Amino acid sequence: MTSEVCFSIVSRDGLLAATAQQAGCGPAEMNFPANAMGLEVIKVILDDYDNPVRVAVTGPGAVGLGLALQDGPRREVFIVSSTIVDSSEALAQYARRMP
Repeated sequence: MTSEVCFSIVSRDGLLAATAQQAGCGPAEMNFPANAMGLEVIKVILDDYDNPVRVAVTGPGAVGLGLALQDGPRREVFIVSSTIVDSSEALAQYARRMP
């Protein structure tokens, strides 16, 4: 799936640090609490995109977060080891390069 939007989330220290990056645009960074409310806000944001979205997650809560975000039309979710990337912006760039 070709995606114009990459959304990355780093779960750490009670926060979900997120970066959204669209082709040709600079990154937009956001922080959400690592709880049910923060997760719902992220789901609403992802649901607003009509185009394919690639989501990459990393950190201690990555598996649960990835599973919670997998349901969505035209959405790819990747769980990435935190040894590969450790910042949300770097994770968005990594997701963009994935085949």
